[in-house]
Amino acid sequence: MNHPLRFGLKHSGQRTTIESLRAVWRIADEGGFDHVWDFDHLASIGPGGPDHPIYEGWTLQAAMAEATKRVRIGCMERPTLWTDERTNFDGRYYRLKDAIANPKPIQKPYPPIWIGASGDATLRLVARHADVWNFAGGDLEHVSELVAKLEAACDEVGRERTAIRHSIQFPWDGESETQLLDQSGRLLELGFTEQVLMLNPAKATEIAEKMVEALPQLRRLQRVPS
Repeated sequence: MNHPLRFGLKHSGQRTTIESLRAVWRIADEGGFDHVWDFDHLASIGPGGPDHPIYEGWTLQAAMAEATKRVRIGCMERPTLWTDERTNFDGRYYRLKDAIANPKPIQKPYPPIWIGASGDATLRLVARHADVWNFAGGDLEHVSELVAKLEAACDEVGRERTAIRHSIQFPWDGESETQLLDQSGRLLELGFTEQVLMLNPAKATEIAEKMVEALPQLRRLQRVPS
């Protein structure tokens, strides 16, 4: 299955302002990006600890929808009760009894399920349930090992390996377009067709505008045949 190469922007919901967020969403929407993202952390992460201002992820998606017209929106790391009128679940760590989540999504049967995973147990969840596997980024030398584990998990559950798109998040400082193209091309060679650029909150609008300028070149990258 040959998946299309798509690009998204992710502006953190922490250490920023709603004006900056809305500016980035509109740049992405008008500039031709495929999707925009926030995250669902309830406390800030990274240097400085957990007590910095942060926007609640689900509410922020409503603001995303209001500020854009065509781009897809998403929240990294979010739960789903999308298909059943009432959901029951008896798990090891929590239980649900007649849980309700309305209104249901417009997309049918449901929006694509993205699961971030690098451990053996979570990769098995990806193999069973995910439409997209998301790798948070970092050591790319570790990717081949993870892909092999995911493919083995797909074989184990009888899932077609190519049915699952591969996604990755990575930062760009806005300086070298050549460096951006090289990095994106390398990721594409590794099979990552969903690429999400994470923006530095301090320069989010500036970098987003440069990303729009680079987008036509990124679109020309071709998938390397396996």
